[in-house]
Amino acid sequence: MGSSLSSESALVLCSSGRCSHSFPLRLSADAARACSAAAMGGALSCQVEGYTTKLTKEAGVASLRLQLLSPRPRTLLLPSCAALALRAANQMGFLAGIGALVAAEEEGGTLLEAVVFGRPNEAFLELMPLEESTLQELYPLGSTADLRLLRSMRFEHYGDHAERLPDGSADGSSAGGDEAASEALPQRSVKAEWLVERLLSLASTVEVQFSAPHVGGEASYEEHLNAEQVQTWLASAGLRAELRGYRLRVGTVAAGAPEEAKRELLLRCAGGNRGFVAREVTLLLETLAEHFQAPPGARERLDALRGRWKLIYTSSSDLTSLENLPLGWRTGRVGQSFLTSRFARNEIDFFSPLQTQVTQLVNCTYKLPEPLEEKFFVELAFRYSSTQLNLPFSPNLTLPLPPGAGIFQVAYLDDELLVQKTRLGQSSVNVLLKETD
Repeated sequence: MGSSLSSESALVLCSSGRCSHSFPLRLSADAARACSAAAMGGALSCQVEGYTTKLTKEAGVASLRLQLLSPRPRTLLLPSCAALALRAANQMGFLAGIGALVAAEEEGGTLLEAVVFGRPNEAFLELMPLEESTLQELYPLGSTADLRLLRSMRFEHYGDHAERLPDGSADGSSAGGDEAASEALPQRSVKAEWLVERLLSLASTVEVQFSAPHVGGEASYEEHLNAEQVQTWLASAGLRAELRGYRLRVGTVAAGAPEEAKRELLLRCAGGNRGFVAREVTLLLETLAEHFQAPPGARERLDALRGRWKLIYTSSSDLTSLENLPLGWRTGRVGQSFLTSRFARNEIDFFSPLQTQVTQLVNCTYKLPEPLEEKFFVELAFRYSSTQLNLPFSPNLTLPLPPGAGIFQVAYLDDELLVQKTRLGQSSVNVLLKETD
C-alpha cells in the first residue's frame, strides 16, 4: 500500500446525495469516522473480485466482493458478519463498512461481500453507501485493498442468499457497468426485504458501537465532525466529496423550508435509534414549529391526533434509559395511540433474551384544555396499566395507577408526523411517525 495521499486530481468524485425514505441505510459521520480509525490489529490484504450480487442490488445498495490474500492467522476466527474498515490501494485513509462472509476458506478461498460507507449527505452529517460506479473507480476489479475486521455482529442468514454466477458476478453484469446499484427498486422480493431489514439493523449496531460520545464504544472524538473535517477524511481515503443540488448548511436550516426540515428530520431519526443514539435535531424541530398552524377547532384537532403513532426520536431521559436494560432484555416498539376522541394509550414492547415479547400499556384519557388556545395543548390523565405476555392463553396483569396527569404541546402535526413538547418537569421532545395499519 502506498504511504502518500493522492493528489486531488486523482481522487474519485463522490457527489453528495439524499438517503432513500424506503431504505435509509447510512451511518453518522462521527460513527463512520471512528469505525474507520479503529485500530483493532493489523490489516489483511484482499483483492477485489467483483461487485454487487443480485440480491443486494435488488435490496437497493451496492457492494464489493473481496477475496482474502493474506494468510489468515490461526487465532483469527472470521465472523459471519462484522463492522470493518477498508482502504483502497495507494490511499492513507480507511472507510467504514459492513461485511458478510460469503465463502469460507475450506470452500476454495475466503470471500467477503462488503457495503462501504463514503457518500455524504448534503449536510455532511451522515454517510451513505457508495454507489457501484464509485466503488468501481475507487476499488477497480483485481486491485488490492487493506481490510480490518473490527467487531463481529449477529447475522441470521436467509438460506443461500448469495446467488453467484460462475464468473463471480451474481447479476451477470460486467465490472464496468455504469448502473448504480444503490437505486432502490419499486418492489422487492421477500428475501430482498429481509436483507433491507438486516442491513438497517447492522448499521444501527455499528452506530451504537462507534458513535461519539458513547460509553464503552470505540469512538475517539469528543466533538462532532464538521463538513470540512469530513471532506478531509474522505479525501485521505480517495474520495472527493462534491455538493450536488440543494444543501442544508451544517448547523442551520434554510428559512421557509419546512419540507426540507421534515425530510432531514426523518432521515436523522431513522438512523438514530429513537434518540438512544442522539443526533442534533433542535434546529429542524424549531423550523417545523415556526411553520405549523394548529387546526382552529377542537374537532379538527382531535381528528388530526387519532391513530397509532410510533416513536422515532426522543430526548426524554425516561425513554432513552430504556436503551440499556439488564439481563439481556431489549426495548422494541415504543408508541402512543389515540384510539377515540378521549381514550389514549402509551405502549412499550420488551423482548427477553429468549425473544419472548412483553407489552406494557398505560391507559389514559385525554382532552383539550378549555378554552382553546392558539397553541395546541393536550392534557392526559393516567388511569391504569396492564402487562401482556404474548403467549397463548397468557392472562393480562392489570394494575391501578396512582392519580397522575401530564400535558404536552403539539409543536407540529400532519398526516404522518407528530412532534410533542412536554411542559411538566424536565422539558423534552418526542417525534412520532404515524403507522398505517
